[in-house]
Amino acid sequence: MTKLAEAALIALRDCLAAREGETTLVVTDAGGLPVAQELFRAAREIGGEPLLVEMPIRRRDGEEPPDPVAELMKASDIV
Repeated sequence: MTKLAEAALIALRDCLAAREGETTLVVTDAGGLPVAQELFRAAREIGGEPLLVEMPIRRRDGEEPPDPVAELMKASDIV
């Protein structure tokens, strides 16, 4: 297991208390894709229902996501 894969598993399992069957939404832009993919794999390893969404880079930090992404966030157990 790579250090990134181990960190992703620790983040989900220990920090976010992800459990089997929970929906985990991983939202990223192109710059964060490698980390997002490891979080997706970790959620699947835990037994969750992961979703991975890549959205365009926002114009500024803190800018709201597009409406479809926001709706997915509302419907997910873990984001």
